[in-house]
Amino acid sequence: MGMIKASHMLPLRVPKVEEVVIERYASKAEEVGISEEALSEIAKILIKESVEIQAKIPRPSVSKDILVIGGAGNMGRWMCDYFFSRGHDVHIFDIKKDEKYHNEVNLREAARKVDVIVISSPIEVIAEIASDIISCETKALIFDIASIKSPFLEIFQNMAECGVNICSVHPMFGSGANGIIDRNVILCDCGNTSAVAEAEKLFEGANITKMDVAEHDELISYVLGLSHALNIVFNATLLKSGIPFDVFSSVSSTTFKKQSELSIDVAHDNADLYYTIQKKNPFNAHFFAHLKDSIKELREFDRGAFLHSMSETKKYFSPNK
Repeated sequence: MGMIKASHMLPLRVPKVEEVVIERYASKAEEVGISEEALSEIAKILIKESVEIQAKIPRPSVSKDILVIGGAGNMGRWMCDYFFSRGHDVHIFDIKKDEKYHNEVNLREAARKVDVIVISSPIEVIAEIASDIISCETKALIFDIASIKSPFLEIFQNMAECGVNICSVHPMFGSGANGIIDRNVILCDCGNTSAVAEAEKLFEGANITKMDVAEHDELISYVLGLSHALNIVFNATLLKSGIPFDVFSSVSSTTFKKQSELSIDVAHDNADLYYTIQKKNPFNAHFFAHLKDSIKELREFDRGAFLHSMSETKKYFSPNK
């Protein structure tokens, strides 16, 4: 099937067909003595694995030369491996050398000869790198993969207004992700819609959300800033208790165990990146204010107010439950 899709340039995923497959599996529940939920999950896993394998079959007609700036870093290397698995020719520009991919030593020369340039660098230097790239008059598609856009937002918008083929991308996962199928990727329009359309083709199979680049950081302040902050505070609170974690683990509830597993992942993740997400997003002040108010309300609730709050949050989440 993958070979047929590749040779005929068919889309990797057809949602209606996937729904039929999942329903077919679920319909066998009574016959095989397994719940519909379990069979549906099995079907989804098999579909995901199948699509991931199909995605690795090269499509020569769409193969591109892709330069990843910072390609030896964690997400940079993930991007290199991902694009290589999709049949693209990958080059890297990085202080560190790589044995698998071609190492470019002159950024401007490399920028002029490739089709796509991915900036996987610290947020503080993205604007400088982008400016250096466009000074060589490259025609390549350019995008960053940063978690925060505000530090270089206006510069990217000005570049797009001047005709530069530029947009901004945010993969909503880390370098430990196994493939891109069913993972969220945000495509931010900086003022060049054709750049967004071109970038979208590179991430086929992902759950794509498009938005204006100016909308990105406010949403991410909650999606990453708040969620990270809650886990960091949870960890710090346990540490301040003076009680060893194995003692907590021995008496953990279902909720505590779930929260701990997530918080442990956060504790072992990229501390520098987490610091940047907490300190560089100008919209974080909003969620911190709401968080402060929510904690104050929790401490002051009487029974009626508490039950009302729980009821309201239940309504808020009800479409997803």
